[in-house]
Amino acid sequence: MAVSLFFNRIPKRDIDITPPAHPIAPVKEESTHVTTLKIKHVPKQTPSLPEEQKIVKAQPIQKVDDIKRKVEQARAELTSFQLERAKELYADIIAQYDQLNDNNKGAVYGIIRDLYDERKHAEQLTLKTEA
Repeated sequence: MAVSLFFNRIPKRDIDITPPAHPIAPVKEESTHVTTLKIKHVPKQTPSLPEEQKIVKAQPIQKVDDIKRKVEQARAELTSFQLERAKELYADIIAQYDQLNDNNKGAVYGIIRDLYDERKHAEQLTLKTEA
């Protein structure tokens, strides 16, 4: 109704009703069909490292295992009250600990701290028995 009121206000001489010079192409309907893409699964390829780098990556794990082994040796020395030998092993452990990266330091910090507490406790016990 609003459209008809609009056209009623326009004088008839201003409206151009001539057909277009060329025919209007019909509008193509868009397809609603969805095509699915078939994606081939390609497994990720890890780049192979040269042998030198593989050995370097394996060293921190070996150092962690070596530290754990030395902690057990030091505990055995503490149980037999071989405090000097336990102290030497503890010094070796700390020297190796300082060479580790942060992730590996976190893996062995707790057992080294426990060894330190055990060593200090054993030293206090020997001081009390000697006094």
